[in-house]
Amino acid sequence: MQKKQAGFTLIEMLVVLGIFGLVMTGILEFLTSFLNMRFNAQARQAMSTQGNYAIDRIDLILRNGVTIPNICTTANLKKTFHKFETNLEGNDSSILMKKATVELTDDKIKVQQGDAAATELTTNATGKMKLTVTQLDFTCDKDEFTGGLVVTTKMTMQIARQSTGAEEKTISQSFTKKTALRNQADYQ
Repeated sequence: MQKKQAGFTLIEMLVVLGIFGLVMTGILEFLTSFLNMRFNAQARQAMSTQGNYAIDRIDLILRNGVTIPNICTTANLKKTFHKFETNLEGNDSSILMKKATVELTDDKIKVQQGDAAATELTTNATGKMKLTVTQLDFTCDKDEFTGGLVVTTKMTMQIARQSTGAEEKTISQSFTKKTALRNQADYQ
C-alpha cells in the first residue's frame, strides 16, 4: 500500500508563483497610477495658488500705476515686454512706495517697490516639486469698447517632480489677466 504524500509539486508551486506575480503587477500598476494622479493634483494646486497670487499682485501694481513708460506708448502698442516699471499712487497701505518694477529673473517673478529689496512673488520649492516661471509678458493695447489702455499680463508656470529616476514629470499652466489702466495721462 502506498502512502499519500502531503505537499505541493514543483509545477503547482510555479503556477502559484506565476499567478501571484500577475496579481502583484496589477496592484503595482494601480498604485503607480494613483501616485501620479496625486502628484498631478498637488502640482496643479501649487501652480494655481502661486500663479493666481502672482498675477493678482501684478494686477494690483498695474492698477495703481500712474505711468508705465516702457510699455504704454503709441509706438509700443501690441509689442511684448518682459519687464515693466511704474510710478505708484494712492493711499493703499500696501502701496507706500513711489515706484515699482516687475520682471522675471532666474525663473522667479521679482518685484521691487521703492527702495526696498526685491521680493519674489513665486517660490520655486514646493515639497518635492520644483516650480519655475517660464514666461512673463506684458502687452499694452487699446480697449475695443472704451478706447482706454489695457495691459495684458501673460504668465506660464511649470512644475516638475524632483525625483532620483531618469524621467522627470512636468506640468505647465498659463495665466492671463487684462488690467485697465486708471491714469493714462502719459499715453502718447
